[in-house]
Amino acid sequence: MPTPLVGAPTEVLEVAEPAVAPRFSPVVRRWGRFGVRLLLLLACGWAAASLPLPLLDEWLPLRGLLTTVLTVVLAGKLLFDTLFYDRFWP
Repeated sequence: MPTPLVGAPTEVLEVAEPAVAPRFSPVVRRWGRFGVRLLLLLACGWAAASLPLPLLDEWLPLRGLLTTVLTVVLAGKLLFDTLFYDRFWP
C-alpha cells in the first residue's frame, strides 16, 4: 500500500449550511451588545459615583468628576468599537 504524499489533500469535508437562518442580522447583534455594555458601564459609573467609599473620599475629593469623565470616555470607546469593529481586522 503506497503512503500518501506529505501535504497532499486526503479528504474534502463539506460544511452544510445551517438549517435555520440566524435570528438577527450582525448589525442588530452588534448594536444589542453595545446597548448591554453601555448599560453595564452606566451602572458601574452610577455605583462608583453614589456609593460612599470613606477611603476614597479622604484621598480623592474630585471622585464624582473623575467618575463622570471616565464613564464618558469609556462610552465613547464603546461607540467607536461598535461602529468601526469590522475595519480593525486586516
